[in-house]
This record gives sequence, C-alpha cells and structure tokens, in this order.
Amino acid sequence: MDIKPRPALTPWLTPLMPNPEAKYRLFCFPYAGAGSGIFRTWKNFLPAEIELFGVQLPGRENRYKEPLIKDFTQALNQLAQVMLPFLDKPFVLFGYSKGALFAYELALKWQQQGIKAQHLIIAASRPPAEIAADVSFKAAAISSEGTLKKIQDYQGTPQQVLNSKELLQIFIPILQADFSLLSTYQPSENGCVDCPISVLYGQKEADNSAIQANKWQDHTTQDCTLYSLPGGHFFIDDSPEELQEVLINLCHNFL
Repeated sequence: MDIKPRPALTPWLTPLMPNPEAKYRLFCFPYAGAGSGIFRTWKNFLPAEIELFGVQLPGRENRYKEPLIKDFTQALNQLAQVMLPFLDKPFVLFGYSKGALFAYELALKWQQQGIKAQHLIIAASRPPAEIAADVSFKAAAISSEGTLKKIQDYQGTPQQVLNSKELLQIFIPILQADFSLLSTYQPSENGCVDCPISVLYGQKEADNSAIQANKWQDHTTQDCTLYSLPGGHFFIDDSPEELQEVLINLCHNFL
C-alpha cells in the first residue's frame, strides 16, 4: 500500500486520531465558545480506518494566547488555506452549530477549486440564510449581558460556569468573538455542495425543527438525510450514545 506522508501540522488542526494509513480524513468544527477538545473522546468509538482532526480557532485551549478572530470571512479564508494540504485524501466535514457554517462554506470554496468533499455532516444548525438574518448574534457579541442571555437560550452551559466570575472572564470573550463571527456571516450565492448532506438536530430545540433542518436540502445537489436526536441544541451532551450510533453508521458508509 502506498502511504502518503501527512502534511506538516498546523495549530489550526488538532490530530485527535492520527492514522497515516487512513482511507479518509474527518474534520470536525466545534460550536461557539468551544475548541477541538470537545471531539477528543471520539477516537474511542469511530472506525479505525479514519484520521480524525478537530479544528482549532485562535484564542482557546492550546491557542489561548493568540488573538481571537471576529470576522467570519477572515477565519474562513485562513482555514481554507491552512487545511488545503490535508485534502490529498478523501475527506468528510462535520460541523456543530457555528462550526456547521464553516464546514459548509469550506466545502463550497474547495469545490470551486475542483476539490470535492465526500460528505457534509451538519449538526444543530439552522440553514445559512436563517443564521445570517438572526440579529441576536450582534447583541450577543457586544455586551456581557447579551452574551449571557444567548448562551442561556441554548441551555447548554453548565451552571457552575454561569456561577463563576473567574470562568466567565475566560469564556465570555471567546463567546463574544464567536458570536461576532456569526453576526458577520453572509452565505455564499448559489451555495450548493456537490456531495450528500446529513443533518442532525435536537428534538427539543424549537429554533431548529425538522422543518428547518430539511431546508438544508436546498444546499446540495445530492441527497439530504435528516437525523432526529433526543435533547436540545446540545444533544452532543444530552444524547451521546444516540449521536455515537449515527456517527458510526455514517463513517462506515464512507469506507
């Protein structure tokens, strides 16, 4: 078997499951306020034939000393450039909430260069136009009160974080930067990816119902499959076993 050497590492990508013999690579983009660490345990259940990377924006976890990025297009263009050498194998993009927009827009950007994703997995995200029209992200980006209201609406932040001034001093700037990313987001025109999309949504999240999830069908030339999971916006925590089952089945389909 001809094994290609892996490209030189970049701080934008955390190798969570290194595998030079991998048949394809899975890139995972986290939700607002989070880093690649939320995907660290996925190596415990994903098929051994893949190579798993978590995407790491500046200003969090091991990049906490770096300036936060607040403009979506700036972050997108940098990701598109630094990740390009890693697209020499078949690849799948997984994005959770804010991360779903990066996964989707990168798939479009690379597609224009003749590099097509094998699959796009969207989790806990409304369709692009609905995110772009949501003015609440701007309010959440400019004041601590707006930030706290937004994360309380999502009902996923641990109470011990909300009750800790020290932890809030760490997380509020990260969240505000990420909400700024969302407030500056503008969807690509004619944005249809030429690959299947799987859309995962929480049954208890009012803002992201099956009707909303099904609108992702308008953003692909191929099949769009919906997966309903117990829980709200953070079904990644509410229903980890159900999420694992869906991901395992999807990943085996790619092999």
